[in-house]
Amino acid sequence: MIYKLNSKKLGKKIREFSSTTYGKIMFVLCYIVFFCFFLIDVSVLTLAFLDWHFKIVLFYFNMATLISFVIGSYIYYRELKEYIEKTSK
Repeated sequence: MIYKLNSKKLGKKIREFSSTTYGKIMFVLCYIVFFCFFLIDVSVLTLAFLDWHFKIVLFYFNMATLISFVIGSYIYYRELKEYIEKTSK
């Protein structure tokens, strides 16, 4: 059902899902790890200018940030898909 929606209807469903308590909780749970890694990334970036050893650490935190974002987005949009399928019937 989600694949048959045009962009306006999909945007409306995303706003509906985001306004529910479940949607807000899912957003926080899916993206909290990403935000934590991002904050660590920023702090390690400032240290990377001081010492080259931190550049290696920065690379690993960048990879962890990217992976956590991809996994969080997958879980969030899977839940959105289930919400759309259940509310459209």
